[in-house]
Amino acid sequence: MKYEFSLDENDFLNHQLYFASKSKNIQEQRVKSFLIIAITFIGCTIFSYIKNSPLSHYFLGVTIILILFYPIWDKRRHKKHYEKHVNEVFNKRFNKKIELIIANQHIEEIESNGNSSISIKSLEEIIETRDYIFLKLDNGTAIVIPKLKIQNIEELYSDIKHLIESNNIKFKRELSWKW
Repeated sequence: MKYEFSLDENDFLNHQLYFASKSKNIQEQRVKSFLIIAITFIGCTIFSYIKNSPLSHYFLGVTIILILFYPIWDKRRHKKHYEKHVNEVFNKRFNKKIELIIANQHIEEIESNGNSSISIKSLEEIIETRDYIFLKLDNGTAIVIPKLKIQNIEELYSDIKHLIESNNIKFKRELSWKW
């Protein structure tokens, strides 16, 4: 079946954010950053308290604020990073018409800058979020399908169900995922 849509900056951004949120390396890096900063400020608080320094109250306040708000700040920082990345790397692909043809043995993606034919055997996993379907390939890339931009979404679901069943492809439904 043939599907037509275009991807905007937000679609590329959500694709990047989804896969970043699932990356063990990125999760570990975020936790390490938090722990280093938190331990440093807790250490300064304890040290200044032991020395009866008037700064101990300030360090305590900063430490509490840091522990409460660092996760929010870190999320925003990462999102900003990926926004810049998307604008640098994908900006020539924004709002360009894409034709996606799902056949029995391959998926063909036709864009203004070229075509690609992908063997169904290259499909590693199909992931559904609230707004997207990601066809994750074994080379680490993914085809992004924005569900709200597909006119015949029921046919797409049917094609995906057929792909999953006939090729034993992993399927993950994460409708509650958000960055």
